[in-house]
Amino acid sequence: MMARSSDCAVFPDTAAASAEPPDGDDGPGAASEEQDELLHMLDRMVDHRPALRVGGSALAEDLRRSVRDIRDPLAREFELERCAREIRALWLRGVAAETSRVLRSPTEREASRIAVRHDTFGYERDLQPEELEARCDRFFPPPPAPWQSQHVLFSSGQAALLGVLLALRPSQPLRVRHLGGYFETRRLIETCPALCASVDAAADVVIAEPVASDGGFDVHRRDEIIRATVGARALVVDTTLLGRDDGLDRLLAGLERDMLVLRCASGLKLLQAGLELASVGIVGVHSRSGRTLSNFAGALREMRTLCGTGLRFVDALALEAPFVFDPTYADRYAGAIFAHNAALAEAAASGNRLFVLPFAASPSPYCVFSLREGDDQAYERLADLIAAEATARKLAFERGGSFGFRGHRYEIVRPEDKPPFLRIAMGRRGGWTFEGVKTLMADIAARPAI
Repeated sequence: MMARSSDCAVFPDTAAASAEPPDGDDGPGAASEEQDELLHMLDRMVDHRPALRVGGSALAEDLRRSVRDIRDPLAREFELERCAREIRALWLRGVAAETSRVLRSPTEREASRIAVRHDTFGYERDLQPEELEARCDRFFPPPPAPWQSQHVLFSSGQAALLGVLLALRPSQPLRVRHLGGYFETRRLIETCPALCASVDAAADVVIAEPVASDGGFDVHRRDEIIRATVGARALVVDTTLLGRDDGLDRLLAGLERDMLVLRCASGLKLLQAGLELASVGIVGVHSRSGRTLSNFAGALREMRTLCGTGLRFVDALALEAPFVFDPTYADRYAGAIFAHNAALAEAAASGNRLFVLPFAASPSPYCVFSLREGDDQAYERLADLIAAEATARKLAFERGGSFGFRGHRYEIVRPEDKPPFLRIAMGRRGGWTFEGVKTLMADIAARPAI
């Protein structure tokens, strides 16, 4: 059942995830805050890779000038975005300069040289990113005793889910119950009948999305998820939309029996400062039994090698950026995104006549707007109206997919089996465009028709 906007907390004690935006989200104050954040990221990157010092110093001066000398708010936001992209490029150039000198099947001498600073490998397909996985162990909230955990990294969120299903598969296809709406998870189940089959009850594996969105928002609460696991041998929780503090530790505390509990998440969205340095799928393996934990984590790593779904060397090095898997920074970054989307939903709902409520869950990294009445052409008119108004109001509001960025995006999503909808992904950046998009969508929502 669709949850009401005011009744969408995933777990009762996760409200802190949607805290108020950082102070100074008005104009120059917000720009100064982002400038300080980016400068700190640069300092940490240079400390980790001293070869970036010259380029980093020049970029730092550009950043200071963008806030000091630019008075037009739109131009200032464009400059902040340019500097953020340059930070990304600086880091990835440094990573590429190192990895380009190493073959994917290094010699013994090359492997020894790699081992001085990084996890080494004989074949890239068998790269074991032990340092990054150890960072994940420290990054996520620890499970409550007697639960134990390990983390295994894959090349993407979908690769992680496939690896989990392959490692769980017994002699017969798994019966899989999906409490969620992510279309690629549904398609994966549907297109692999030899691996798994979708069921509505008596499942071997439950895949749960605490917050699910596919044209609206469904919230699957802790008690509902726990009830669905009766008789199951494993629970997979997709926490991609929730950031670091996803409530899984509280869910584990409510489970009265031992079973495999697996967190699957894409680490590309909310955990990389909006810079998309490298795709990564994170599997957190949880069990009360140390032997079960080690055996299944080992099976996942073996499956990762056999399927070639592990991280490439260049991606592993890209993810060494100091702000990736930094719990304090991740909470601050995701918290701003959740707060900005909550603020947009509240602003648009105040005089809404055009769209179906609710616009967001709590927390949500984006908002969803479905017309009360309207066909595909109406959604294109809506997109054209947003584009025209964004230009007229001088807003840095771009048409594009996904979420979790520093800036703000919108797109018309067209699911295969459901009506289209408008998705707006408010980013981490406060100030001019953030305030302008709230006003723009409140104005559009108050219309009787599009």
